Amino acid sequence: MRALIRYFSLVLLLALPASAAFAASAYVHSLSGTLAARVGPGPAIPLKIGDTFDPGVTLVTGANSDAVVKFEDGQVITLAPNTQFAVREYNYNKRSVRESNVVFALLRGGLRFVTGVIGATNRNAFKLNVGTATIGVRGTDGVVTYDDIANIITAATNAGALQLQNQGFLTGVASGQITSGSLTRGQTYASVAIAQATPDLTAAINSINAKAIPINTPVVVAASARAAAAQEAARIAQAAADAPGATQAQLELAQRAAQLAQDALNTAIAEAVNAFNAAQAGGGQIPAPPAPVGPVETGQAATTGQQGRLQSVIEQLQPPPKPLSP
Repeated sequence: MRALIRYFSLVLLLALPASAAFAASAYVHSLSGTLAARVGPGPAIPLKIGDTFDPGVTLVTGANSDAVVKFEDGQVITLAPNTQFAVREYNYNKRSVRESNVVFALLRGGLRFVTGVIGATNRNAFKLNVGTATIGVRGTDGVVTYDDIANIITAATNAGALQLQNQGFLTGVASGQITSGSLTRGQTYASVAIAQATPDLTAAINSINAKAIPINTPVVVAASARAAAAQEAARIAQAAADAPGATQAQLELAQRAAQLAQDALNTAIAEAVNAFNAAQAGGGQIPAPPAPVGPVETGQAATTGQQGRLQSVIEQLQPPPKPLSP
């Protein structure tokens, strides 16, 4: 029996992402359905929770699929179903955060972005390209959708403000507002309260906001990726242990998986605190937390002050699986 448990434990460990052992810019924090990565003309590579990636990649969600990815500086992106999202540039200079920059592109579909240290420190360092438009941030949290066939963009602000620039025309979108229109030349946009938008636009925004996200504070990607993968492996093991007719081996494996997940989480927390301190030492401004428009994992509340942010760092990942009851 012990040999069997050791075997299952080895399988569990091998399921963790090998890519997490190397420096990377971001990782897959959560996933429902399918997510693939493509670099240039190469084939799409399926991704799973805990996999990591770097600039130059295009992420693609499948139908009825959504994903949350998190970057080293704390930037969080939620990807809606049938979305193509490209990481054009991502340069995080921890020693001098103001010299960092981010360039993303939404090729189709929808996303929510919650800016991390880079956007909080230098609001001009974050750009999101959508068709012929460029979106800049003057705050923390927003949702953007793009219909690449009809060439229609929708942008909403959960907190802070957005600036939508398209072929010489500039539109501001304040907190709680939404704008939508075609990206044709000469098009002007009017911003209205999200509550006053058409039902289909409101539903699209609410659907993206409904996905649970982690807090937007810095992390060490390798450690957080490994913790996310271990949490998912533990969830799967626990589900098998809870099923009718579960064997003793499955029960013991679930307990072992829970312990591995807890160990990985403890490491990720310690590394995240170090990343938080490094960001501040490099002149970084800690961003405001996500707007209270949807769930934030582990019941994280919007907090103010350094101590509150540190507590948010500790709460950044999903809670470890509950130990199996005797």
